Amino acid sequence: MPDTEPPPTPPTPSPAISSDAAPLTGGQHHPSGRGKGAPSQAVFTAAVGATAFLAGSFLYFALLAGPGTMSLEGITALITSPQLLVWTLAVVTVGLIGRRLGPRAVAVWALALAPASTFAGILIAYPRTLDQPQALVSPIFLIPFVWQASGLFGAAVAGVLAGVALRLRSADRFSARAVASGVAVVLLVVGGVAALALPAHWASVYFRIWSDPVLATPEQGDRYVAIATTAVGCLLIAVVAAIFARRRAVIWLTTIAFTLALLAALVFQVPEGRFAPQPAPADGGRPHHPVCYGTSGDCPGG
Repeated sequence: MPDTEPPPTPPTPSPAISSDAAPLTGGQHHPSGRGKGAPSQAVFTAAVGATAFLAGSFLYFALLAGPGTMSLEGITALITSPQLLVWTLAVVTVGLIGRRLGPRAVAVWALALAPASTFAGILIAYPRTLDQPQALVSPIFLIPFVWQASGLFGAAVAGVLAGVALRLRSADRFSARAVASGVAVVLLVVGGVAALALPAHWASVYFRIWSDPVLATPEQGDRYVAIATTAVGCLLIAVVAAIFARRRAVIWLTTIAFTLALLAALVFQVPEGRFAPQPAPADGGRPHHPVCYGTSGDCPGG
């Protein structure tokens, strides 16, 4: 009777391989962190952006006029400013309506709504502007619009970075790179506010209408040094932190902001010509003659 071979036994998976594969295939951990939807991202973006706007505004006035200069009425007016309320409500509304929006779409909406909300806020504060459309292209309207839109847009950038980080967060959100990224964003806000204060400080010193030119006082020069040091120093540290965090978007933002702050510090100097070479001291108008002792025959006048 011929011998029959037993059927081959199918290989069993190794316990080590099965235990290692479980965390990779299970649903407990998602590296992309997309469990947070558009509403959460939008609410967090609006909250961080509004906080950055208020904190930056307080810092702005403190750099220009010193701490403790804002009154209770000024603080209330800042918190209830139309452009801030419009932007905050608009960003939250976008997140609630567009629940399926991706992280990039919510970020683009938040940034685009900053100048639009500034425009709407100015019209709400000054409704008579609608009766004079030509005023919309005048410097009286454009300068405050650009200034306020820049501040709100900077706050929106901080909110967008925080909202995207919340939406795409992973298990290493408390790592050294994540902390460095947060430090870079905070210093970006502080340095950006100080950079915006440089031209404002220069204008408060030198901008005069129908009056004689003025000379900067030593106190105004010291305030310029404090503002410029805050802007350039904070943004330089922000660039280093962004490089350590390896966040390409943050690296670009901090580098551009640092370059603009350095240019602003050089252009809006107080006093003017601070970094220019100083002229040689005057000699009182006395002519220069070589020293002679009357023996060479070449002394001036014989």
